[in-house]
Amino acid sequence: MPHITRYVPGDILTRIHEANNNRSFMGVPVFFLGIANNHIYFVGLSIQAEKGKIHKLSLDYYGEGWDRYTEPMTLFTEELLERLLNRIRYQNALDSAAQSQQQLETAQQMMNLLK
Repeated sequence: MPHITRYVPGDILTRIHEANNNRSFMGVPVFFLGIANNHIYFVGLSIQAEKGKIHKLSLDYYGEGWDRYTEPMTLFTEELLERLLNRIRYQNALDSAAQSQQQLETAQQMMNLLK
C-alpha cells in the first residue's frame, strides 16, 4: 500500500484504503501539507473533508493507504462519452418502442371493450 511519505507537500491526495476500521477521507481530495511530530497534516478540499479545515492524523495509524486524487470527470474521454451517448440513444429507442407497444395494446383492449 502506498505510504504517505512518498508524497510531497502540495500534492492533492485521497485515502484509498481504510485504516483501523475508519474510512474517513476515502475518495475525498485533500491538500497534503506535510508530516510533523508523527502526524500527517492536510487541508480538506471538499465539503466531505470540511473544506478549508486543517486536519491531522497519526502517522502510525494512517500512514498507509494514500494515493494521488483523480478528478472523476477526467475519466470521461471523448470515446467513452460517445459510447455513453450511443447507449443512451439506444435505451431511449427501446423505451420509446416499449411505450408504443404498450399504447397499441391499450388501444386494442379498448377496441375489444367496445365490441
